[in-house]
Amino acid sequence: MRWTIFALFALLAVVLDSSLTQVLTIRSLGWMTPSVTACLVVFISLFGTRFVALWSAWMLGVVSDLLVVSVTEVGIVHMIGPHALGFLVGTAVILQLRSVVFRRRVLTFALLTFVMMVSMTVTAAILAIARDLAPWMSGEVIPVPGSHLGVGLAAAAYTAVLAFPLGWLLLASIDLWAFSMVQRRSIQW
Repeated sequence: MRWTIFALFALLAVVLDSSLTQVLTIRSLGWMTPSVTACLVVFISLFGTRFVALWSAWMLGVVSDLLVVSVTEVGIVHMIGPHALGFLVGTAVILQLRSVVFRRRVLTFALLTFVMMVSMTVTAAILAIARDLAPWMSGEVIPVPGSHLGVGLAAAAYTAVLAFPLGWLLLASIDLWAFSMVQRRSIQW
């Protein structure tokens, strides 16, 4: 994989997540927001080597965590963990599934994006529960997991819908990435 192309697409995904998706946020359903970065992680997980997929998922997860701001009684807090570990868990699942799916199908891309977002939501809920159970932690930094689990699952479905056009665009750019496992073929629906 070409890391300069990764950096360019990662920058584009982070900018879209921090700006454009605010337009796509459905406020009436609990601030449900799609994730362009999750789509990029799924794409790299499908075609990159195991090493590349895990490292890029971790890097994009840390950057995504830095974009999320929590306001507490002590000030503004950036909590690194929910996205970083969620993307790693989702990538591990996709690495297991990618040998049994048709990788160049946009439908496959959308379904695996849903799996990625569900993995990230469940991981964030587990981290929130573990944080609440820790005796040395006080204050509400992560929202209550039960109340946001439904919103996270709805956001997974919303991101899967967004993955249809993004998947098509990413699959069309596959030659730029120079993945070692990819042979030149056409994109199919």
